[in-house]
Amino acid sequence: LTFMGNCVVELYTLDFASSYQHAFVYIRQLALHLRTALQKNTPETLRVVYCWQYMHCLKLWGAVLAASCGKTGDGDDEAALMRSLIY
Repeated sequence: LTFMGNCVVELYTLDFASSYQHAFVYIRQLALHLRTALQKNTPETLRVVYCWQYMHCLKLWGAVLAASCGKTGDGDDEAALMRSLIY
């Protein structure tokens, strides 16, 4: 699982423009699941965010954002897209 996550992180840091679109959609979906779990506070909704899949998704997208913000180079304007997801 860790190896696959590292490969995905490398793939998402190759093209920031398309990575931004995917990251925005998936991070937003994770936030919606979390908001629903906090608002409804039922065992079913809490189970959605207290599972290993959700935790690994958070870890993966955190690693993608950290790697994209850590990269500096020619495509700094494109990297700013990914940084906008953090700030």
